Amino acid sequence: MRLDNLDIQILRLLSTDSRMQYKDIARKLHVSIPTVKSRVERLKELGIIKKFTILVDKSKLSENTQAVLLFKVAPQFLSSVVDNLKKVDEIRELYITSGRYDIIAKIEVSSLRDISLLLSDKLSTVEGINDLECVVVVEVGKEDTT
Repeated sequence: MRLDNLDIQILRLLSTDSRMQYKDIARKLHVSIPTVKSRVERLKELGIIKKFTILVDKSKLSENTQAVLLFKVAPQFLSSVVDNLKKVDEIRELYITSGRYDIIAKIEVSSLRDISLLLSDKLSTVEGINDLECVVVVEVGKEDTT
């Protein structure tokens, strides 16, 4: 699965504006519309483009609280903990890491109270979690989907 320069340029344009029309991409890259369409379809089939989405400024929404959860997990339970965390609706991003923490998760909830409920009701019962630290996001300094 090798990408050429045209594929990379298309990905860059779509990363900036996923609603950009094929005709506009074609014009900017000096290729035909069918070329752009076939390249995008191929990138989707290869799984390089997973989906087209939007980036929401969550600070503009009422009652939105974000936090980062840092997990230390017993090694033999890592896989099962990840499987359990994937099922938690409030978790938006989930990373298995090396270093001080085994798993890092980004969550979004309506309030600080909801964080407390998430920790006590859903996460306290997950077998294999040795330690859990919660860091509340007070301000987003940068957020980029590219």
